[in-house]
Amino acid sequence: MSTPYEDPREEPAVESVGEETSEERHGSAYLSAKDLRAIGIVLALLFLLMTPVYIVLKRQAQKAECAMNCKSIQGAMLLYMEVWDNQFPPAYASGPRGEALLFDGKPFTWASTITEYMNKRSKFVCPSASKEETVVAAHPYESKRSVPMTYGMYLPRSTAALSSIGDPARSVLIAETSNRGAMDTFDPHPLVGLDGRPAPYDGFVIGWDTGNRVDWYNSTLSTDMPQAVTRLAFYQTKSGQFRNDAPSRHDGGIHVLFVDGHVETLPPSAAAVRYLDVGGDLTGLWSTR
Repeated sequence: MSTPYEDPREEPAVESVGEETSEERHGSAYLSAKDLRAIGIVLALLFLLMTPVYIVLKRQAQKAECAMNCKSIQGAMLLYMEVWDNQFPPAYASGPRGEALLFDGKPFTWASTITEYMNKRSKFVCPSASKEETVVAAHPYESKRSVPMTYGMYLPRSTAALSSIGDPARSVLIAETSNRGAMDTFDPHPLVGLDGRPAPYDGFVIGWDTGNRVDWYNSTLSTDMPQAVTRLAFYQTKSGQFRNDAPSRHDGGIHVLFVDGHVETLPPSAAAVRYLDVGGDLTGLWSTR
């Protein structure tokens, strides 16, 4: 019989064997300082181990994106040439002596001309290039817009007919370039504007160590013929020495788009030019015919 103060529906409390105390529950809910230190050391080691892997993967991704940019440039060139009788676009808008014409301080380049044909997912800028290497070209329709670019056209291809190229598979059309000698690249003859002063941008075109125009038929073998091309994105080549251990925009060299549309990675030594005789056209990668 229950007492007046007892509820007969209540069951007597039974002490659970092995039940955690509040102190035990509190201790298991948190990590000790020793545990935190151990976890921190492990995470730091993982970071150190993964950083080189991340850098390599990032470089590979940037290199692949740059190659795709070159292929897109080829596609845009072909669309342009369908309209213009199989002729390449002009390298840039120029004056009577090859001076760069500027529009609001920006040159109108081959990239300006074909930008409307370019794949919208691609760019004229390599993701590995620095800001100081980049040319800011004029947009064809809107003065407030621009066409950033880090690729240059080889001058003999300017307005050339496709049929005039002797060996399209071994003739350079476009290559990765650097503007105004940035990153200690080779640029002994910067382009000038109509005022005769160096133009702010010249990385959109590839010239020679003898200048941006060559009088092929009045040159002498010993002094006037080119020895190398200019503005390629081979770093630390300002002196004109193109050693293959010189740093480049990508591991192993820079991307080059050939006239036939394929893309290769070429080392610094590829900057050297070849010719057959005095006053003759250049041959090989940098052919002028």
